[in-house]
Amino acid sequence: MRDLPRGRRPEDWIAESAEDTPRNDDAEAGRGDGREQADAAEQQTALRYRVQFTASQEFVDLLEEASHLIGHETPRATLPEIQIRALRSLVQELRARKRAATKRNPPPLPAQASAPARALRVGPAPAPARPGDRHVPASVRRAVFDRDGERCAYRDNRGERCRETFGLEVHHRQAHALGGPATLDNLELRCRPHNTLAAEQDFGRAYTYFARGVTDVAAPERR
Repeated sequence: MRDLPRGRRPEDWIAESAEDTPRNDDAEAGRGDGREQADAAEQQTALRYRVQFTASQEFVDLLEEASHLIGHETPRATLPEIQIRALRSLVQELRARKRAATKRNPPPLPAQASAPARALRVGPAPAPARPGDRHVPASVRRAVFDRDGERCAYRDNRGERCRETFGLEVHHRQAHALGGPATLDNLELRCRPHNTLAAEQDFGRAYTYFARGVTDVAAPERR
């Protein structure tokens, strides 16, 4: 067997073809830049979530009725469109009930956990409460939520502020039963545990058990 001359061997053809084929580095870089730009654009778009649950018959009936009623405004409304309108209406109702919020006085944006209490925005002074009245005027309630940033205002011995933003209650710094007025200076936001703690400090744990209807807890020992 004789050897083929250099350049006629199959392995030489493969090597030459690899060397002669131009490498389109610019095209590769362009595709890489395109992918990065697409990823950046995707991150800038609104987030979307997949929600899945088992609905009751009442939910289906209400959804069908809402779809028919909304048909003249939004023909062929999708399920997310109907749900977002229902949630907006519910949140607006709860804001008005819990925080005395109105369309002219919307509640502030949720404060971050590390953000301090925000200063009260400039506006008319809240209406004072009547002496001896436990009712908190709507303007005072809005001012309390605005000043405290929709966050529990309790601070521990180290000065650390509670980070709870759920289930907030309007707390009288000087208890109403002890003559504390429903004024902005005497009110602050408290979460349920810290509001209960203040009641225990003012009236004792036995009274708080009684007020909450707790009967299966042993009464504290008398000193």
